[in-house]
Amino acid sequence: MNFLYKNEFWMILFSFGLLYWLFNISIIGSLLLIIPFIISILVTK
Repeated sequence: MNFLYKNEFWMILFSFGLLYWLFNISIIGSLLLIIPFIISILVTK
C-alpha cells in the first residue's frame, strides 16, 4: 500500500480523470478529476 502515498500515482489518476472529463463532461467526471488532484497535493512523498 506504499504506492498510495506517492504523488505520481495520484497524478496518473488525475491524468486519466482529465482525459475522461474532456470527452464526457459531467459532475461525476469533475469529481474524478478533482479528488485525485487534491489527494496528490495532500500526500507526502
